[in-house]
Amino acid sequence: MDALELLVNRRSASRLAEPAPQGDALTQILRAGMRAPDHGALQPWRFVLIEGEGRDRFSSLLEQAALAENMDEKAVDKAKNAPFRAPLIITVIAHCEVHPKVPVWEQEMSAGCAVMAMQMAAVAQGYNGIWRTGSWTEHQQVREAMSCREQDKIVGFLYLGTPQLKAASTVATPDMTNFVRHF
Repeated sequence: MDALELLVNRRSASRLAEPAPQGDALTQILRAGMRAPDHGALQPWRFVLIEGEGRDRFSSLLEQAALAENMDEKAVDKAKNAPFRAPLIITVIAHCEVHPKVPVWEQEMSAGCAVMAMQMAAVAQGYNGIWRTGSWTEHQQVREAMSCREQDKIVGFLYLGTPQLKAASTVATPDMTNFVRHF
């Protein structure tokens, strides 16, 4: 797939099924994430793969976290079922360090770029995904389960699998005049 075509036609896919990327395809996805812009060569990212029985463990974790927050039954069910939206989830953590030239926000942005690179690598290989965030990225039980240190930040959960719906053949590009100006 042509790189420019991939970038200008990027669309997330929320309906994902088996198969998930694995083997060489998954290795390429992770390698793409590790090539994100990285000021200071800090490699400020960590990836936690959630697949197979890991989705069951993640489901239990989110259910317990929802119950601890006294969420209603509908919200608890939604949390419990979230890991089953895709056959593979990659939790991306900004693994931040105090650095005299690379502020924490820049390290977090680098980890965010890793998410984008991994999603594009998935699409280039016939898979797709969706980058999800939300309150679970900051929930203490989730952070502990993902081995986050105090200074780390979960920048998102990249749900990956085989798309179940074809993206629209003509994707409307926003009017750039709303987003671009000259100085």
